[in-house]
Amino acid sequence: MQTVIINLRALTPLWTGGYKKQKGMDKINPSNILGWLRYWAEAIERIYNPELKSEPCKITDDDIDRLELIDDVELTNKTLGELGLCNICYVYGTTEWAKRFYMDISTENGKMLNFYNKLIPSGREHKNRSGGWPLKGGYIGEFNITISYLEEETPILPYIIIPVKIISKFASFGGNTSNGNGAVCEVENNNNFGRAIIEKFFSDNRKIDYSNKSQVPNLLDMFFIRVRFHARFDMLVNLIKKQCNNKVIRDDNKVNKNDLKECFENGFFPIAPLIKNYLRYEAFRLVPKLDENIFGVVKDNGKTRIKSKINISHAYRIDNNDKWELRIWGWLPCNIDGVKGYKRQELIGELCDDVNKYFDELNLAVDTVIVEPRSDFDSFLQKLLE
Repeated sequence: MQTVIINLRALTPLWTGGYKKQKGMDKINPSNILGWLRYWAEAIERIYNPELKSEPCKITDDDIDRLELIDDVELTNKTLGELGLCNICYVYGTTEWAKRFYMDISTENGKMLNFYNKLIPSGREHKNRSGGWPLKGGYIGEFNITISYLEEETPILPYIIIPVKIISKFASFGGNTSNGNGAVCEVENNNNFGRAIIEKFFSDNRKIDYSNKSQVPNLLDMFFIRVRFHARFDMLVNLIKKQCNNKVIRDDNKVNKNDLKECFENGFFPIAPLIKNYLRYEAFRLVPKLDENIFGVVKDNGKTRIKSKINISHAYRIDNNDKWELRIWGWLPCNIDGVKGYKRQELIGELCDDVNKYFDELNLAVDTVIVEPRSDFDSFLQKLLE
């Protein structure tokens, strides 16, 4: 059995469920992490096969009989196709076919934070209650993902390693990613972890399909924005006070200064909902249906649900001199049904401009960098390998 150990650090609380009343999350849930790795593996595969469906492959009874031949035949794409398996289902499993690896998660030098879903105030009133966003806790600190696999299954590694690399460089995973949780980074490795695997995968003789056929997440249609700024604790607290019209935060159900101090001392600050609120209700509110399709909505008593396509991390400290960073990333397809005048490239540009405007209004200078695979895949790959 071969093993790969991936060392990561949760920069903002990693929330994977497992909630227990009055106790919060007690461990990192591997099934949640597996789901995210599969999500990114599918998005990567769609740069070559944009029509790859999001539903798992289905194996028939006849296929099950042929599965017994797996050990006796070369596992080429043609063979897998005859068995009814795409590359993703081969690696991550489907009905009657187990995933090709084992995954174990261990934690070290970290801790579980729990804020009991206290609200970050929005400053709005909803009938008999004040509006706000739950402050999710979770695991903060270092953790290891150990991947175990048979030596002959080495070709599966790109579909595990590359998703981890993308997440740790540009994105986040776990629950509540659209409102701050789950930003991670790779802990320094001396072996330049994964570089050879990534270079070989993207240099093999597979042609990238730049058509706009995908109506499900495709790596080409992802965007990644990194925002850096300097701020002291009092400046960050004032961001939240400003959101609730400078009222003193005293409600027991709202975050208080002690909660914010705990966040700060653990290296992050919960401003993701404030930025998302600004983008949704200020920047994009004049475009019919765009805010719902981009930022998500639940209506018709829960019958209509649209997941947010934009994820924003909380700010996390990147040095000891009050320097902070946050990530804005997501999936914006080339076309969105029912939204007139939607132009993807213009929207991404406007998104960057509006983020800069938000911080300008707070008198905070920012350094903003955007990575957009569809526009410049080579640049994306270069930054992934840095």
